[in-house]
Amino acid sequence: MLTVKRLQANSMLVRLDEQKLADLASQFDTHQLAADRVIFEEIPGDKFYWIARSSLEFSKLIDGESRQLASLSDSDFIGEITP
Repeated sequence: MLTVKRLQANSMLVRLDEQKLADLASQFDTHQLAADRVIFEEIPGDKFYWIARSSLEFSKLIDGESRQLASLSDSDFIGEITP
């Protein structure tokens, strides 16, 4: 479960009080994934991913070689926030 403490670690959310952070945390679904798992090939525009405890590496095969494009870790996020 995503906790208030983990949300407080993100500089984007520091101005929110604990109740608002608790309300926000309750809106997330938690998923545990195995190491070295390919999560998705393309990022769908209808999801928001918060990295609570781990890291993600984004890579792409270019000319048959895996090239790292980006790396994210605790309290980073990726995806869309659309109404």
